Amino acid sequence: MDELTIGIDKPSITRGEFIELKIESEIMQEENMKLKKDLREIKKTIEDYKKIDTEIDEEVLAENTELRSAVTGLMFENEVHKNHLSELTDKMRSMRQEINNIKSQS
Repeated sequence: MDELTIGIDKPSITRGEFIELKIESEIMQEENMKLKKDLREIKKTIEDYKKIDTEIDEEVLAENTELRSAVTGLMFENEVHKNHLSELTDKMRSMRQEINNIKSQS
């Protein structure tokens, strides 16, 4: 029995050919398993990078919010100082006017 038939209406093959096919099949299965493992590792790496990107985005958003709040506070303080400076300028003009009036009366 040197020849085997695999399946209906298939040509028969020798025992040596069958053993070669079986060995090739086992090698392919091993390679397939390695590729599946590599694919799982790649998918995990991608997921890890997605998590890092998300964490970075959240950190950047938090920092951006903090900076925006600080800038808003500085803008408010700037406006307060501008108003105060404007009041002082008005008082100075008024005092100059008073000085000029006193000088003109004497």
